[in-house]
Amino acid sequence: MPKRYLGRAVAVGFVLAWLATIPSLGAGSRRASHLAVAQPAPTATPRVDLSAFLFGDPVTCESRLRLEPLPTAVAVGERITVTATVDMSCPDSLADAAVLVFAGSTEPGAQPGIEAGIDRLAGALDRIPDTPLAVVDAAAADAPLVWVDTPMGRKAALDAVAARPVGLYLDGEAWAARLKAASAALAALPPTRRPMLVIVDGRRPRLFVPLARSQVEASANAVRDAAGVVVLLDMSLDGWLAAVGRTLPPAGVIGFDPHAARDAGIVRLGVQGIVDRLGGVIDVALLEIDWTTDELRVVDGSAAPPPVFDGHGMVQWRSGRADRELSMKGRVVLTGRAVGRGTVAVSFEADRAGEAIAAARSTGVVCVQARGAGGAATCTPEHTSTVIQSATSTPPPRATSSPGVRATPTRPPRPTASPRVGPTNLRRWRLWLPAAWRADAAVRLP
Repeated sequence: MPKRYLGRAVAVGFVLAWLATIPSLGAGSRRASHLAVAQPAPTATPRVDLSAFLFGDPVTCESRLRLEPLPTAVAVGERITVTATVDMSCPDSLADAAVLVFAGSTEPGAQPGIEAGIDRLAGALDRIPDTPLAVVDAAAADAPLVWVDTPMGRKAALDAVAARPVGLYLDGEAWAARLKAASAALAALPPTRRPMLVIVDGRRPRLFVPLARSQVEASANAVRDAAGVVVLLDMSLDGWLAAVGRTLPPAGVIGFDPHAARDAGIVRLGVQGIVDRLGGVIDVALLEIDWTTDELRVVDGSAAPPPVFDGHGMVQWRSGRADRELSMKGRVVLTGRAVGRGTVAVSFEADRAGEAIAAARSTGVVCVQARGAGGAATCTPEHTSTVIQSATSTPPPRATSSPGVRATPTRPPRPTASPRVGPTNLRRWRLWLPAAWRADAAVRLP
């Protein structure tokens, strides 16, 4: 083919290919346009922040953090091993519980949430096969109270709660009377059983609301005085039951309030959050060793086991989800870098559903001295034995004449020893000036 025709053919081919991409030019062009459109990626299930729905006792845990003793002094270039261990334990309120479910008013919008919550509660109780369960229906004034302690018996009782007629609208007087009877049944339990009162309600009482509120307070206080737990599942549109629960001292009271977002999926997650608190679940824990980088330097690759973060002046280890008990251990090797007062600190934190349930911190001081100093310390070694716990376990309330208010643990401030360089762009420079002008300067690099 002559060259002039060959060039024309190539040009025509490019034009036809361009026309094929226009959607309005026939079936073939529509197919090409369809293939050119990228398909959207599947949407991930959004993560729900349970802290917006749960209230009451976070059920904190006990942690025991230990920093192995450090040497009083080291020479520049000499190595030391820093070892930290932590043991954590959480209470299991479901282990010896006797559970009484009180079912109040309902309405159509609340029923899906009630059914979802009951279903998740049933699954949690099956973890301990012999847990006694009783149900009190506020709409059935003459129904006898029967305790069942088999999986089949509990399932039948809870299925009856989920299958109650929609639209039960009780007045506050009848509601309070039935709750009072339920409290009396819990009070008659043997001392080997922890009373657990679960109140499920989907609608504010029609009349005598103050009577219902007062009985909730009285029943909650009685259960707490018996070292028990009160669980409030409020599916009402206005959150009247949760409003009462928020006024109670938080120890021994756990509540769920969906804020009118009564989606069954959110309710399942919320009730699972309550079950996790009662069962002592630990979502994640973090163990950290940090040190002042002016005086001490890490030996590369010495952190064991392999950490999740190993940056300038800090190593971190993270645990996965655990039930009730957790142990962690971390080790790193440091070397003396410059003469001075080196600080080593270990800290531990544990979370459940985004809430801190345990925290502790311990610090130590190592005097870094020049080689050949003969072992004489060049600073004050205030090290090793200080352990501070910022979150302690939540003991069951003891029987008293009146309910007490649990003291809220506060986290102590972090020690303000000589600054260290963390995983940021903050770097420390030392300027060697005449003695009268000598100073340290912290320079933030761009």
